[in-house]
Amino acid sequence: MELAAIGRVQAAGRIVLEQRYRSALRGLEGFSHLWVIWLFEPAGEGALLCHPRGRPDLPVVGLFATRSPHRPNPLALTLVQLRARQGCILEVEGLDAREGTAVLDLKPFIPGSDRPESVRVPDWVGRLYRERERGER
Repeated sequence: MELAAIGRVQAAGRIVLEQRYRSALRGLEGFSHLWVIWLFEPAGEGALLCHPRGRPDLPVVGLFATRSPHRPNPLALTLVQLRARQGCILEVEGLDAREGTAVLDLKPFIPGSDRPESVRVPDWVGRLYRERERGER
């Protein structure tokens, strides 16, 4: 299987796509949010069981229950807010990829089709979000 980057993360909040994809961006600014599919830097495959974020105060869970970069395939998916588009440059908010990261694809977020009516997460995920809101860790 071969994958090719359509662009790269240029800086925090900026994705620059190759010029040949310029016409493929037509109409994208009509969406407030996008799914960005990108590649983790090679981290190698890790343990199948781990503490989320390496924190021993959180329960041991399976690799696929985390967002760890140590995966069999280094694919990442992030929902971002599209702030602006100028040519092949997208200004986004919420992208957790580093500068130089390969972007593989973009997909518009469409409410209702992309999210279930109700979402369930384990207690430890709620704890992480509460900590983040309070500026902890």
